[in-house]
Formats: sequence, structure tokens, C-alpha cells
Amino acid sequence: MTCETLNTIYTGTANFTIAKKPIDLDVTLDCGKGFVYDGTAKEPGVTVNFKDTTTPLPTNEYTVSYSNNIDASIGNRDGIVTIASTRTGNYIFGAGYYHFNIAPKKLTMGASVTEKKYDGLTDAVVKPGALVGIVNSDDVCVVETSVSGNFNNEFVGTGKSVTLSENFTLTGSKASNYTLTQPTVTGNIIAAEQEPTITATASVPRGGKTLDLSELVTDVRENGNVRFTISEGDAYATLSGSTLTTKDDVGTVKITVTIDAVDLNSDNKPEYNAYTGTDAITVSVTLKETSTVTAAPTAIPDLVYKGSNQALITAGTATGGTLYYKLNNGTYSKDLPTAKNAGDYTVYYKVVGDDDHEDSAEQSFTVTIQKATVTITARDKTAYVGGTVPVLPVKPVKDTDYTISEMYGTDTLEGNVTLTYDGTPDMSKAGSAVIKISGTLANDNYTITYVDGKLTVNRRSFGGGSSSSNSSGNTISTSGKSDNGSISTDKPTAKKGDTVTVTVTPQDGYKLDKLIVTDSKGNTLTVTDKGDNKYTFTMPSSKVTVTPTFSRIEETKPETSPFDDVTANDYFYDAVNWAADKGITGGMSDTLFAPNAACTRAQIVTFLWRTAGSPEPKALSSFADVPADAYYAKAVAWAVENSITNGTTDTTFGPDETCTRAQIVTFLWRLYQDK
Repeated sequence: MTCETLNTIYTGTANFTIAKKPIDLDVTLDCGKGFVYDGTAKEPGVTVNFKDTTTPLPTNEYTVSYSNNIDASIGNRDGIVTIASTRTGNYIFGAGYYHFNIAPKKLTMGASVTEKKYDGLTDAVVKPGALVGIVNSDDVCVVETSVSGNFNNEFVGTGKSVTLSENFTLTGSKASNYTLTQPTVTGNIIAAEQEPTITATASVPRGGKTLDLSELVTDVRENGNVRFTISEGDAYATLSGSTLTTKDDVGTVKITVTIDAVDLNSDNKPEYNAYTGTDAITVSVTLKETSTVTAAPTAIPDLVYKGSNQALITAGTATGGTLYYKLNNGTYSKDLPTAKNAGDYTVYYKVVGDDDHEDSAEQSFTVTIQKATVTITARDKTAYVGGTVPVLPVKPVKDTDYTISEMYGTDTLEGNVTLTYDGTPDMSKAGSAVIKISGTLANDNYTITYVDGKLTVNRRSFGGGSSSSNSSGNTISTSGKSDNGSISTDKPTAKKGDTVTVTVTPQDGYKLDKLIVTDSKGNTLTVTDKGDNKYTFTMPSSKVTVTPTFSRIEETKPETSPFDDVTANDYFYDAVNWAADKGITGGMSDTLFAPNAACTRAQIVTFLWRTAGSPEPKALSSFADVPADAYYAKAVAWAVENSITNGTTDTTFGPDETCTRAQIVTFLWRLYQDK
């Protein structure tokens, strides 16, 4: 630079700085609406201008870089263009980030529908095919092995449109780069097979007898037309429609069953194929008709072992013959089967045909007699504080160490009993300890239950004075009142040689089992039974202890029933004996009453008639189902004359029908309402 004065000119140099100019930019990405994922990096063109101008920024002023520019944009994951200042030119600006979108690639997929047989429903199963449009062998596949759908209707057809009920979905590490266009699918519904239930065999007597074959074919589809033809044996029968009519000879006729195809919507595409059952039914043309069971016998419920034979079933009824029964591999008999021991029994039955009927087929069912219950109870024991623990025997004795509840007849238990204390009894104070009982006692007809006993440790009672001898005598200590009875003495103390009287008072249902008197050394004194629950002993020269033991009085009844299945312990024992003695009933046989069997209407009116003295009716009834020679004919006539019953209809009485409790009390009310 140059400076001058009036007299002098000066020349020199100076330094200065031109700073970079801060600017703002307008940035435009050349990618339109964005890109579609194809597995390659996307780098859209960039136009960088000075803010609010069309003047481009020199390219040496900035750099362009790309990120997130391969995978499809999801959420905040867009492609990013970064514009940064090079800081080497004349301008300076902050870095800018500009986003662009990469859309997922659309995949297509074929699919197939599982062919189904007509079932009246529209549901469909759609299975996926191969994905089309995957790039770079990306890891992407379909999650579902199948999805549900619905046919446009339920009827048979091919190429039927199917609507998906749920979508197929994509999975895999690259699944987010794709979307799946759900497939459009069609499928087929084909005709189902008819599956009728056919009774394969039947029989009919010869000589113009008829059999309706349509009753042998069931479960036929709606609108199904069933036709029958004789495929073999036309020498023995003729056929008109479904009616087979026998000729005079005995033989076998085979029937072919045909069911036409069923077209439910009349579009000539049947929903069910035609059915042909060649020789599906075999009809035996016989000399006689077959007898039938009209009411099957039934098992008597809740049977329990009772030590004697008891009826197992309620009798059935039959037409064309008589019902016979047998147990397991026994012999058939008209008598109702009986059994004694607990267990399961197979009862077989069939109708033995009369002169005009064949026997029916054998049938069977199971009846169970449950085990009775017997209780084994350890006997209680007593001891005194400070004494020794009573020793439990290694081989306990029945009635002495334990009791067995009532069993039937001469039944016994085999095995052993074990008694142990539940822990060591504490003899230092009054209290109790459990006497545990277990064992191996067994009988196939009983369920064994064990009940523990109790050791009671008592304090010794010394009355009001010393236990040693004195002028007042020695103390008499009693156990006083127990659970099952009590005792008292005629004096609280006595001198040596005095007679002491003990009065025993058992509770109802109990009796004195033992009365033990011991002196101070534990010696047992002689006790004399004076009758009327009074006992005496002679007082020794020391105190004494009187201890009673009571036991339950077992009830007994005379076993004089005429029936094996009625015992003295049954609540109905007296009633059955009374009825048998009065001739009201004779039982189901000479030895069986069948107390758990149901009664028929014929039996009940007969009981009432016999109770009334078996009066002679004025005339027999007109009921069609009451033969004049039936054992109950007069009883029914008498009951009608006395307005006890009017029958089940105007023409029927229903003698073999079960008489309900309501009917029984109504009969009784009508019989006794005027008495």
C-alpha cells in the first residue's frame, strides 16, 4: 500500500482475510415417488442450489453420501442422502439429511384347495404354492402350511370360488422387503358315498308270511330312494317293492340293496353317489317265527354281599316263548339267576321259543355284587400315672385285644392283626395315646376297615384321705363313669374283711364285659356276681381299685326265612315272613323272594287281592291282555269291581308293566279309603 505526506511518500504491505460465506441450500432429490426394493443400492440424483435461487452450488463445495438405501423403508427406516460441506471453497453450511422411500416388492403366489367330499358345509383348506418375485435368493417364505377358507356354497362342483378366511403371511430375515398379494383360488367338492346301516340277517316263516325290508335299512340320506332285488333264492320268496313274501319251501334269500344318487340342489351334480350293496341282506325262510324279547331283564342295582344267595336281575318278558337265564358257563333255566359271593357275574338270557317260534339269539350283561364292609377295632386300654406302659401283645386275640364287627353266618377272616402305639405313651401325666391297628385280615367278600383304639392314662383316686390303713378303713377307688356305663360302691372305704357291694349301670345297648378289682400290689381279687347288676368282693388290708369294661350288645334275629335271599338282618325280614305266612306271596321260586326286583302291575293287584282274602269276583275282566287262565285274572277282575284300577286303557291292563310307586299308593288308597 502507499501513503504520502507533504514532503514524503511511504510504500508498504498489509495482510487481510476474506471469510467463507455461510449459506443455506435448496436440495432436490431426483427419485420421484421413490423406489421399489430389488436388492440393489438406490442412489437418487441430487440438485443443490443456493437457497431460494436456481443457481447451483459448485460441486466442489459439497459431498453426497447415501445410507439405508438397500432394504425397504419400514417405520423410520428411510433411505437417506447426506449433503455435507467440503469446507474447501468459498461457502460453508451445516450437513443436511434428505429422506427417500424404498417400497416393499410385491410377491405373488399360487395356492391349491384340498378337494373335499360333500358334507353339507362350505369350509375349505387352502395350501400355499411357490412364491414368485423373490430377488437375490432372499430368506423369505410363507408361515402357514394351510389356511381356512369357504366355498361359495356347500354343493358339489368343480372350479368353485373360494374366499380366504385368513391371510397367508411372510416370514424370514428379508420378509420386511416384500408384501404378498393373497392368491385367488378355486377348488372342487365331489360327491360323498352313501353309508346306510343295514341289518344283515333276518328270518321269516314260510307260507305267505311277509317281511318289510325297508325296516332293515336305516341312515339313508334325505331324498334317497331305496330299492330291493332278489339276487339269490327267488324259489323261496317273492318281492314287491320292499315287501318280501315267503313261499312254501324253507331256504335262504339274498337281497341286493340299491340306493339312487342324491342331487340335493337339482343341478345334475349329485351330492351322494349311488349305493349298491350286493347280497347285503340274507333272509332265512324258516318253519317258525322267531321269538322276541319284549322287555329285557335288568341288573338289580346296588347289590352287596349278605352271606346268602340273592337274585341278580329283574325278570324280562318275551313273546313267542319263555325267557331262560344262565350265569357264566352254567345251564339255562327259567329261574332267575342268583349268586352269593361278591364279584362280577355275566348273565346270559334268550327266549326259548314255543311250538310256533324259534329261539331268540343269546344276549348278556354284567351284574355286580359289591363287597360288604367289616370293621376291625382296637380295644381301648387304661393305665395309671407313674405306672408302666401296658404291653401290646405280639399276637393280639380277638375280643380281648380287638373286636370285629358283625359278619354273615360262619364267615371268618384270615390273616393277622398288629397293634402298636403311635409313639411312646407318656406315663408321667394324665392323658391318652393312640393304639394303632393294622393287619392282613382278609376275606374275598369283605372290605376291611381298621379303627384305632386309645390308651387312657388316669390319675389314681385316693378319696379324701390316706391310702394306708386307719380306723376308717382303706380307700375304694373306682373308675366312676365311662363312655359306655358307670359303677358305684356301697361305701367309700372299708376295713379288711368287710364285704363291698359294687353296682354296675351299663348304658343302653351295652353290657358289663369284665369287672376287675385289684389291691395296691396289683393282685386281682375274687368278685362274686350277685345278680341284678350287683357284685361283691372282700376288702383286703390295702386300698383297692375297681375297673369295669363294657361291650356292645349284639342284636340277633332268628334266621327262619323260607327264602335264601332274605336274612334276619334285612329290614324287610319280618314283612316278607308275614307275607309268605299269610299266602300273599310265594316268592319268585321256592327259595328266592328277589327283594330288589321290581314288581309288575299283575303282582301288585294279586298281593292286594290275597291280602283282602282272595274274594271271588262277579265276573272276569274284559281286558285283552289278561288271559282267563292267568294267575292274576281273578285279582284284576276284583280290583276293577272295587274301583282300585281301571287298567292302562279301556282294553288293556298292562300286567307285565312295572308298577310305579305312584300306582301302588293309589291302589292302596282306593282299597282303604272307606275303611
